[in-house]
Amino acid sequence: MSVPEALVEIIVRETSEAMANPNFAQAAVGHFVQAQPNISQYLSAKAARMGGEAVIHLAFHAELLARCFRRYHGRDVLPVADFADLDAVSGPDAAKRFAEAEPAVAAFLASNVDDEEMREVLALVGLTLASQV
Repeated sequence: MSVPEALVEIIVRETSEAMANPNFAQAAVGHFVQAQPNISQYLSAKAARMGGEAVIHLAFHAELLARCFRRYHGRDVLPVADFADLDAVSGPDAAKRFAEAEPAVAAFLASNVDDEEMREVLALVGLTLASQV
């Protein structure tokens, strides 16, 4: 079963409200980096090619994906993904595969991440996180 659209909407609303706190985004990024060090290392490597603040954007959105999966599966934490988990879901068309597996979460990405390369990276992260529950 995939994360329902109603839950994604709740998390988006909560995130929008939390953004009033200027420290929220930084805390969300920090939480993801601590909770998923291997995925964070992967994001850093990908972001190096994208330049600028790409790693922050990637980690922030990855944390929102993780929140969707944690909340849906009633978990405080997800298991730490390793590089083998990332490899297991790697391959072409990650965004398409993620949309098939998790349509509501993928729709969130599609409407909030403009850069196609970032969406593809985040879809791979989403597939990895979904494999952890």
